[in-house]
Amino acid sequence: EPEARAQAERLRAAEGAAGQVRRLDAELEVAHRADAVAAGENAAAAVRYQTLVDRRLAGHAVELASHLVPGEPCEVCGSTAHPAPATGDEEPVTEADIVAARACLKQAQTRLDQTHVAAGTVATDLAEARARAGERTIDEIVAEMAASEVALAAAVNAGVRAAALGLDKSRLRAELDEAGRALAGLCSARDVAAVQLAERRSARQAIDDRVSAQRGDFASVGHRVDRLRAELASARALGEALDHSRERRSLRNAAGASVQAQLDREGFVDEQDVAAAHQNDADVRQLEELIRGHDDSRAAARSVLAEPALTGLPAGLTDVGPARETLVTAAAERDAALAERGSLGERVAVMTGLVTDARVHFDAGVELLSTQTQVRELAAAVHGDEPNTKRMRLETYVLAAQLEQIIAAANNRLRTMTGGRYTLEHDDSVQFRGGQSGLGLMIRDAHTGRARPTQSLSGGETFLASLALALGLAEIVSNQAGGIALDTLFVDEGFGSLDGATLETAMSTLDGLRAGGRTIGLISHVDSMKEQIPAKLVITVTDQGFSEIDEVLVSV
Repeated sequence: EPEARAQAERLRAAEGAAGQVRRLDAELEVAHRADAVAAGENAAAAVRYQTLVDRRLAGHAVELASHLVPGEPCEVCGSTAHPAPATGDEEPVTEADIVAARACLKQAQTRLDQTHVAAGTVATDLAEARARAGERTIDEIVAEMAASEVALAAAVNAGVRAAALGLDKSRLRAELDEAGRALAGLCSARDVAAVQLAERRSARQAIDDRVSAQRGDFASVGHRVDRLRAELASARALGEALDHSRERRSLRNAAGASVQAQLDREGFVDEQDVAAAHQNDADVRQLEELIRGHDDSRAAARSVLAEPALTGLPAGLTDVGPARETLVTAAAERDAALAERGSLGERVAVMTGLVTDARVHFDAGVELLSTQTQVRELAAAVHGDEPNTKRMRLETYVLAAQLEQIIAAANNRLRTMTGGRYTLEHDDSVQFRGGQSGLGLMIRDAHTGRARPTQSLSGGETFLASLALALGLAEIVSNQAGGIALDTLFVDEGFGSLDGATLETAMSTLDGLRAGGRTIGLISHVDSMKEQIPAKLVITVTDQGFSEIDEVLVSV
């Protein structure tokens, strides 16, 4: 309901604003016609002023010729002979004519400014009225007012309905509170369950850590148990084999002792003596040869046993079966080792060749590495890194040389514009934290005798320094381009930061360039410059938001 009432009030105000729009449209049309008349008068005054200035400059030679006296030196060239003094057909323009024309131009510009202001004021009032009216006609606003009245009645009915809904809202809020308490209980139960879940996860993590420690490098604990069981079974089998071997050795030693005791009792030295007692001559001879062979083998065996490496062997007989198996195994391992030795020999030969090739490549790489080091250091120096103590790139070094020429040319202008106080200096010192250097600028103040950063200049001083650099750059570019001149120069803003004397100096410098044949374009909002610029392009912003050229004043 309040919004509907406010809408009705806004529509009543829009109805009044729509009537005001009609009135202001007519006033704006009158203001535009007055502004167009003032613009024409201003253009005519500007053309007349420029014409008189040009005629005044052209008539200077005639004026000087009128003051020549035969036999007296000329004020310009100093010659006493005046063979061809300048003459003119037009009436000479006096300084009073120039002053009067400038006054007329100033009055025309003042009237144009006043019409601009008047038209702008009406346009602003019209825009505000249109904003209040909402770009609608009175008929549309009346129709909207009728619709607003209907909406207001509907809003009243909605208020009654809202009161009823308020009661339902209280009931639903009570139910919502009850649901909130139930939700709080569920949240508490959820938190308890979360704590229990965290404890279970912690216990499971402990079990996983224990299993991981027991597993070691095996895939699982079961695999490690199987491996340990297999090792235990092997250890037990080895123990049983050792026990059996010791038992057999004991039985063998007992049997040998029993046989030897029986031989001693019978008077025989050994078993062969017993057998010899039952042999014939042929057998005896054969046995004797056998005995000799045995003695030779025994002597050879004793010589082997006498070696230091076999000292300390047991006196009894030893089962050589396992030793023979070990010997066979060792022989097989020896053969495998010999085969592997041959393979390794071939590999050693190949590796020797590779090492030789590597040494040849390394010796060749030493020279390349030295060259690469020199190239890398040269590249670093060109890039402005170590060992370049100036921290200056090569292209920066070349640009710095051109910058010094530009600074020299710019200082010729800057000294004139600042009365000899300021001059620019090239700063190639190393920057903070090793930054790139070489294109820095410093300003030397003749009042203090010291150089300081350009950031310390005021806004007007900075503009003069920038203008001097631009003019110096134009001069250097012309010199390096084979004398090709930069005939057009645009200067954007900056004049508003200059005081009267400095502005006059800057304008005099630009006038000197213009007198030399260049076209100078100035972009500024400074009102005091309007009197000094006869040829102007005035650009304004329309109500629709785009820019247009309102008038063009061209000098003769």
